[in-house]
Amino acid sequence: MTGRIILFERLTRWHLPVVAWYHLRGDSIYYRSCAAGCEPARWGGAIAQFEGTPPLYRGVNGATDQAFDHIEALYARAYAQQGIIRLLRNLYGSDEIHLAFKKALLKELSEFYYCRLLAERIQRAHPQGRHIFLVPADLGQPERQRAWADVLPAAAMGETHLPPWSFPCWVRLAGLMRSLQERLVAAGILVRVLARAIRGLLRPSRQPSVHTYDVALTIVAWRRQLHDNLRSAGFLIDGRLITRDRVLLVPLIRLTRRQIAWLAGRALQVSPTPLRASRATCRQALGAALRLIGQLPRQAPWLLRTAAHLIEAFCIWRAFTERYRIGRFVTHADHGIGHIARNILLKQQGSAVWSYVDSGNLTYLHPHAEAAAPRYELWGFLYYDVMVCWNAAMVRYFQRHHQHVERYEIIGCLWSEHVRLLREGTLPMAVRQQLLTRGWRPGQPVVAWFPTWYQADNLTDHHDGLAFAQAIQQLLTELPDVFMVVKEKHQRWLFAKHPVYGGPEARRIYEAYEQLERHPRCWLPGPTANASEIVAASDLVISFPFTSVTVEAMAGRVKAIYYGPHGRYRGAHYDRIPGMVVHSGDELKHRVAQLLHETSADEYDRYLTQYAKGEVDPFLDGQALTRFRTLLAGAARDDTPEALPSALAEARGSS
Repeated sequence: MTGRIILFERLTRWHLPVVAWYHLRGDSIYYRSCAAGCEPARWGGAIAQFEGTPPLYRGVNGATDQAFDHIEALYARAYAQQGIIRLLRNLYGSDEIHLAFKKALLKELSEFYYCRLLAERIQRAHPQGRHIFLVPADLGQPERQRAWADVLPAAAMGETHLPPWSFPCWVRLAGLMRSLQERLVAAGILVRVLARAIRGLLRPSRQPSVHTYDVALTIVAWRRQLHDNLRSAGFLIDGRLITRDRVLLVPLIRLTRRQIAWLAGRALQVSPTPLRASRATCRQALGAALRLIGQLPRQAPWLLRTAAHLIEAFCIWRAFTERYRIGRFVTHADHGIGHIARNILLKQQGSAVWSYVDSGNLTYLHPHAEAAAPRYELWGFLYYDVMVCWNAAMVRYFQRHHQHVERYEIIGCLWSEHVRLLREGTLPMAVRQQLLTRGWRPGQPVVAWFPTWYQADNLTDHHDGLAFAQAIQQLLTELPDVFMVVKEKHQRWLFAKHPVYGGPEARRIYEAYEQLERHPRCWLPGPTANASEIVAASDLVISFPFTSVTVEAMAGRVKAIYYGPHGRYRGAHYDRIPGMVVHSGDELKHRVAQLLHETSADEYDRYLTQYAKGEVDPFLDGQALTRFRTLLAGAARDDTPEALPSALAEARGSS
């Protein structure tokens, strides 16, 4: 052996030639994860998987915390006075544009520290190695390490006594090509801006008519929001507090003509895209784009890309504000740098910008002290007037992310009201008839299962996903009187073929779901099925930690638990609630039997009131949507002590 260690973060078929070369040289070759079709057996035993102790998960690790700890100092010293950033500050007329550059830098800095953590992990595992070569999945890593290794303070750079590591020459060359590619991407964005601005200047000048709406709701995911289900694009419209004629739908994604027609057929008003900007806006964007083009060969790719996106966003959203006057602009799952650009312009116009949380699956729920929960770059530097959250713990977690949010509002689990209304019969429930056609017999207990996204190198990996699917198979055998419903999180084919979500073990999850679909007492309605209807039709809900559906069910007074295979979630935030999280197959079987056959509805209500109220949901009354609509409509809230739990009062005081 040569003493050289090679670590591939993500092994793909493209790596076959270099793996063969390293093997011929006698190097030790490891990989963190592999793409579908790259099983270790195919490499002739030349490689081995590197696990690392403790595990280093993508997205949930100490790298982002290090980035948060050092970003303000780095930004102030190296970037705050950059000419590009001053250019964008002048374009927007607001110092808040710094938040967009900080957010972009945060992502880059998180990747920088993740690379160093990964290198240190393998160095500790192989102290005998003469030299360690890292092949990152992100070919931008060599550029980051070169740019910041001498800029960041020594205390932030990790341990220095470890054996040396570097990138192979071919990775550094590929990194240069990646840098060129990112500059070309920025150039392409600027070309779009130039074309749009020039067209705007050549067209005849005219004053656009201005339309006023009380509320604007964004469309961010067509697969979920453009279906006839309870969570469609206009779900907040109730005809009383929020009326259809006072709501404008604003697509943040490109819609097809068919999708626009679908919305129009439901009397929903949609903002057309793209909107024509005024000549003044076109002149401003044109001047900024021309100045940025001169910086393309010199500046860091991330800085160029961010500035180009912000100039394009200026064109888009200034044109929007010239056409519309919005009282409250409401969005969700909208955390990129573009939201900062848009919100600056909307707030300058006098609009209030709101964001609501549509999922409760956040990292503070995982096993660690709440104050030490790993931060996540997605939540960093958010810029909103109001953030609508589910509970006080969620607010405290968000407040650790350098957010610029004026007010946090707590309403409880957003989707629980649908569950309550469905169970009361106020809303129609088509899933009952669908269950009958799938073999369910009236009176037969229904257990609904909700998996999550699984990904290699992630806290929720394929190993856990397979164990979750096998638990469903096991309980189908052991509980012959129970009917099972499995609501998949995404399209099943991703397990078999997707380069990220696929892989050898993911293929086994795919095969397990195929077997479940053939079982006479199991129904898989697909990923687009309405989760609230399935919850409302069920006697028990079981979801993978910490998918929101269990919280949704409990807040709607439906029996629910989390099942975390392999005991990985012991000591988690919700594990403090007795019986809410189960950790093994035996525990699962016992808890399912207990809830189905030994716990009455009244007993479960008392359990929720004693243990879950305040922790899971401050209200547990299935009225979150009504609270949200009341807030949006500006109506007075009932802030009596009974309606305002101490958790909500505490969260308001801390915000």
